[in-house]
Amino acid sequence: MASITHDGRTFIINERRRWLVGATIDLGRHDRRLWPALLDSVRAAGFNTLGVRLAWSMHERAPGSFDFTGDLDAAALIRAAGERRLFVLLRPGPYVGAGFDAGGLPGWLVDGRPEIVRTGDGAFKEAVSRWFSALFGEVGGLQLLSRGAGGPIILVQNEHAYFKGSDALAGEYLTETARFLREAGARVPIINGNNLFAAAEGELDGWIADGDPFTTVRQLRVVRPESPPIELDIPLSRHEAFAEAPAPVDPHAAARAFAGALAAGGQVFVDGIAAGLTPGFFAGRDGADPSRHFTPASRPLAPIDPAGRPTPHLAPVARLATFAASFERVLAAIDWGAEQPVAAAPEAGESVVSLRGELGGVVFLFPQARSASSTLVLPDGRAVEVATRGLPALPLLVGVRLGARATLEYSTFPALASIGESLVCYGPPGARGVISIDGAELETAAPTGDAPAIVEHAGVTVVLLNADQAAGAELNEDSVVLPGAGLTLRRTGIAPAVAAPGSAAKAGRAPRLGAWSSAADPAVSDDDGWIPIDAPARLADLPPETGGADGYRWLRCRFTAGKPARGSLGFLDLNDRARVWLDGEPLGVVGDGPDTRTRAAAVALGKGEHTLTLLVDHLGRPDSGGMIGEPVGLTGPPRFVAALRLNKPRLVPAAPVHPARELPARVWDLHDEDAADPHRVEWRFTYRRASPLHLRVESFPVHALAILNDRAFVWLSPGDSACVALPSDARRRGGNTLQFAVEGDARRAAPAIARAVTVYESKSDLPGAPVWSARAWAPPDPERFDARRAAGPAWHRAVFTHGPEDAPIALVPVGLRKGAALVNSRVLGRTLHPPRSRAKPAPIPVPPSWLRRDEPNELLIFDETGAGPASCRLVTV
Repeated sequence: MASITHDGRTFIINERRRWLVGATIDLGRHDRRLWPALLDSVRAAGFNTLGVRLAWSMHERAPGSFDFTGDLDAAALIRAAGERRLFVLLRPGPYVGAGFDAGGLPGWLVDGRPEIVRTGDGAFKEAVSRWFSALFGEVGGLQLLSRGAGGPIILVQNEHAYFKGSDALAGEYLTETARFLREAGARVPIINGNNLFAAAEGELDGWIADGDPFTTVRQLRVVRPESPPIELDIPLSRHEAFAEAPAPVDPHAAARAFAGALAAGGQVFVDGIAAGLTPGFFAGRDGADPSRHFTPASRPLAPIDPAGRPTPHLAPVARLATFAASFERVLAAIDWGAEQPVAAAPEAGESVVSLRGELGGVVFLFPQARSASSTLVLPDGRAVEVATRGLPALPLLVGVRLGARATLEYSTFPALASIGESLVCYGPPGARGVISIDGAELETAAPTGDAPAIVEHAGVTVVLLNADQAAGAELNEDSVVLPGAGLTLRRTGIAPAVAAPGSAAKAGRAPRLGAWSSAADPAVSDDDGWIPIDAPARLADLPPETGGADGYRWLRCRFTAGKPARGSLGFLDLNDRARVWLDGEPLGVVGDGPDTRTRAAAVALGKGEHTLTLLVDHLGRPDSGGMIGEPVGLTGPPRFVAALRLNKPRLVPAAPVHPARELPARVWDLHDEDAADPHRVEWRFTYRRASPLHLRVESFPVHALAILNDRAFVWLSPGDSACVALPSDARRRGGNTLQFAVEGDARRAAPAIARAVTVYESKSDLPGAPVWSARAWAPPDPERFDARRAAGPAWHRAVFTHGPEDAPIALVPVGLRKGAALVNSRVLGRTLHPPRSRAKPAPIPVPPSWLRRDEPNELLIFDETGAGPASCRLVTV
């Protein structure tokens, strides 16, 4: 009968101690046809567990309508992982973060309702319960503890990064989501990733990588001695943003962090192992810096490429994962409950962590960067030199049994794997070292060429590799495949290696694009397709025939001016970005985005009829923080506005305020008892009119609570650019006080806050009786396309063919400004390249399952400015 238990050392699965080393991927970001190569690469990198993260928003695009087909087929992916002997950690949220719009929460649920996001609100909880029930209806039978054959799911994660320090909110929310998981059918242990901020009763605590994993895992082991510490999401890559040069994660730094978590006794999971595509408009913004808008190319510099093939950047972590999975019995037998030795934190420079247990010991050596060697002193006083060149961390075995008879006393080469009477070690090419077995020392050197060094020594077959050959070792129950060395080690001996699954890349050239044709988008000039609406509203509240709740939407307002007028037309209730035309002539771009920071446009109205046209663009909500529930779209009419003249702010003493108590649903990363600075940044102003006032902040510098006349109304975070209505019920006719209670040093923050803040007053509405309508964003009819280049906003069309054996491809969107790309009527994602940016656009992977094999495929490019696609091309990946 299947079983999963745990103690302070490890998980015990089917009565065997298992040391979990896992890698998380995102369902929906990887094409189903490429799953085999991706999973084979994960398995060959030494990982024994697959984290499967699910963005709820992808599966339930409309309330009650679930999609578990194609790339979203969770059950099929989990079965495929099980076939490769991978355990599965299921990570269904409901919130997952990970660069998704609103952190993976459905827009229809949270749009414009930040007060309910991740709280005990009835509507929110009901939707979560429905999501979990639908998911476990698909995958519930694939848990190890399920009745019947079961499956590879051994753990489920409840929520993620719940850094809200309100015990009351945590109790009414996390306890309920855990209950929903159980009621939906979760039978395996439930873990969290809340860094001890909050948890439901009975959960195992996990820690999301933050700072030095060696330090945090040690601390977690002390405060939770009854369960194995779980280190989640050590990053191997990052989400890239538009207009930025790609910034790879240092693979050696990632490997050092991974080894640090192992050395502290952690079960370790990495994140960002594979590149992919965030399709459609599901990419969000960086919650830590909301000015960063993520590209559809998901983690383009990840160590597994979009085709599922490993890159050289995977090797440093792969060697350590292979070691941990191969020698899990040694790690599991270490007495982690005993007082651990004092050690320098690995991130501080050279460090040595020596661990001993019933089955031997491991010395984790963390060398200085760029050092060639380190000297270790053995228990008997002998000094040995360890070659470290190019290796960020070295696991060195001490006193470990090999097979039935031999004991490895020590080795200056890091261990990779062992099976039967065989031991696999590696080192820098050409480096010399010593392997001592049963008192017999073998002095040898790591190979410099392609052939491994194989030596029979003291009854043990020693296979010595260089570091490059050690990457990609595949561990099986009865063999170790070393594709880099061309060997397979079995309990009965050595045989030639079979090519590692998923390692062969498909050959073929990138398809050529046919001739381009273009068509102007008819929305600016045509009356067809417009649907009357009462007033501008959230995208989700507009008529469904005008499109979905994300991406683009057209809005139009017709009005009559009784006399000429000039002024600044403000779009203060625009919560994204819009390109605006007045009477067919462009006014510019307003809102917040990489290419704009203005909320107003100068207009000159003549007497008579006018047409204001807006292309409203939802660029994605933050993937974390208090702005997740911000409304999307134009939620109020444009008005003529002017900035209030505010005096220089003062720093005033005030009673300490606790932001998490004032706005408990909006404030993150603070506990209830955390107080803001007792000094506040304050403006006093007089305003006697009844018209609305809006607070505009641009690239806000700090965490702060905005307070109007002692009423807290919004929590702001570093990087926030937003426009928020001052609460009308808190305003006074006459003197008003606007304050910012700062988390941190208010005196130091005051000048930057002053630069970031503007208060707008509404002077007047649009004249006459404005008539509003909405229109779907969609390509023109085929007969409108011709060879002439159209002025913006415009659509461009080309066709290409792609055979069933051709290599996976990507679109390089060179020469475009702002728009989107579609393949066979499906949206690949946004394109954005501000004029002053020198960053090269990242290639956007094209999912193979979207393509018609040996038939014409249609590529559509939409660009707001009309920029031509002549430089766009398809490339192989």
